[in-house]
Amino acid sequence: MRWSIRIAVILAVLCAVAALILPELGTIAAITIIGLPLAAMYWAMPAIMLVIGMAWLIHRFLPHFLPARPVIAIAVSLALLAVPPFVVNPRIERDARALTAGDHDDIRLPLDAGSIALRPSNWRNLRRDFDDGYTVCNQLCLHALLNGSADRFLISTQADPHTAISAAKPAIEYRLQKSTSCEPAKFRQTPSDLHFPRSNDSQNGDAVEALRLREVAGTCLVGREAMLADARIVITEGPAKKRARTRLDTGFDLGADTINANRISVHRIETATREPVEIFRKTSVSYRPLAPLLLPVPEFGAEFRTSMVWWRLSRSINPGSKYAEKRDWTDFLTEKLGMELMLKPNGEKGDPTIAATRAILAANRAPTAAEWQLIATHFEKTGLGTRNGPKKEDFDLASAIVRDIRFPVPPRLHAIVSSSTVNAAPDDLDSLTSSLLHRLQSKPAYGQELGADWESQIREISIALWNMPDEIVAAHAEGMLAAAKDAQVRENGRMLLKKLHVLGAVAVLLQVELIDAGLAGGKNFFRENRYQHPYIGGLEGMCLAGQSASSALPQLRERIGAGSMPLHASYGKLLTVTLIRLGADEEMAFRVYSAGKRGSEPENIRRLFAALVKRSKSDRPDCWF
Repeated sequence: MRWSIRIAVILAVLCAVAALILPELGTIAAITIIGLPLAAMYWAMPAIMLVIGMAWLIHRFLPHFLPARPVIAIAVSLALLAVPPFVVNPRIERDARALTAGDHDDIRLPLDAGSIALRPSNWRNLRRDFDDGYTVCNQLCLHALLNGSADRFLISTQADPHTAISAAKPAIEYRLQKSTSCEPAKFRQTPSDLHFPRSNDSQNGDAVEALRLREVAGTCLVGREAMLADARIVITEGPAKKRARTRLDTGFDLGADTINANRISVHRIETATREPVEIFRKTSVSYRPLAPLLLPVPEFGAEFRTSMVWWRLSRSINPGSKYAEKRDWTDFLTEKLGMELMLKPNGEKGDPTIAATRAILAANRAPTAAEWQLIATHFEKTGLGTRNGPKKEDFDLASAIVRDIRFPVPPRLHAIVSSSTVNAAPDDLDSLTSSLLHRLQSKPAYGQELGADWESQIREISIALWNMPDEIVAAHAEGMLAAAKDAQVRENGRMLLKKLHVLGAVAVLLQVELIDAGLAGGKNFFRENRYQHPYIGGLEGMCLAGQSASSALPQLRERIGAGSMPLHASYGKLLTVTLIRLGADEEMAFRVYSAGKRGSEPENIRRLFAALVKRSKSDRPDCWF
């Protein structure tokens, strides 16, 4: 064998070994796009060398008189590599089929299910959430109750959902009940486990908002402890079998467990015996048998993880389940079980929530807890998922709520203000600004049942004012200055403090006062918002004011010289930008900036400072902390 061939063989073997040990090197090459062919060759080397190596050994033992010995050697090696899959795959196929052997469909519609129970597998904190006062009625539960598909809906869970059902298993039952007043249902997170066609109007229906309308009308969602025996139909969904290893971890183990199965089953609770009888079962199985040839290939995972494993194929039985898409789960409930889940229209024109909110405002009184939850639920999603943002009627409704201090400020008011600054009339924006500042002066208090603490109200008001046009806020200088002197506003309304920049020189003395109020917290003032927020808000506002706040330069120099102003990290950057914007000498600003960059290379500091100066003098200065 020539030396050149020997060297090529050695390099190929080394490359194959490297690919087996460090397959991630191919990922690095593939990221560059140009290196994609190299990565493909790198990952293919183990398989190529395995076939060539086996063929070379077989070739040596073949009789010399045989024609086309190399071809025969390669054919025999490929045949040998096909033996392990031929032996192993029938067992994998048999185990996968066994999981679906008991599947059946004995459902006869209509089910006549007055009470339905759900046994989900993925709700680990069901009991804890219920004990903490949260509603654990998910989207299916809400839609079934609101649409009348069920009079009662029970939820029970356990680690292995497909163990034998016990009628005595504890559950949590929900039902709608008329009452003179309702305690609003409290959700830890918005339930979402159903899917409806976008072309249908009920896609826009919000089950939580529909529930809020019922609560205002005196129909309450009531939860209590119960047992599965109280249900007529029990729906169970969850994993019937989890594979022991992930795709990346199968490695070169021929007997690796690659079977994953999810199952939906339906039981009917017999009235006489109160025992469950299974009337439906469907198991969706996915598994990965070996490919026709036993060859090493790369397997890719999250975060660029790469492993070399035996080549496997993806196979499935009864594909499609809730775990594939919400649509499959919804179709099963509506088509197979005959449940009416899409919210029914109320027959009224327009948004019923807006109509209800107007009626609540017209009652000329403070809202009840249920009424406020209806309003808050509407505004929490206003403008989300729409191209044009909140509607004008949302702005008008929010303005009416803000004017009545018996109501808290609606959630996401800032988003409504931000989207309305172009189309809303200046007089309307001016009126809303006046109402917001009046609230800060009045400090209205609300009962705990409304869930509107004053600190969060200040934050929402300050962000709304920040989104107001500068000229509108500037016309309310007296109210802005008065609000910025309040201790609670200073701690929770940083965006209002920053908005003082629209007042120009008028706000300089107050901005210096805000900075001093922050520094009064001592060396570690930034650990508490009551000190950090006035400091940052005052300095950010001064930075945005630019030359109109230049009279603050002597006070800033004095405090910098005294060593009281922090120069590290973002504090130093913000102070540097502020000095430049106020017209300070660039060398002075550089000394301040470099003091916070100790240990860095001088050339690097100069380069970063030059970029900072350029941004500071642009139309969009970096005046954010």
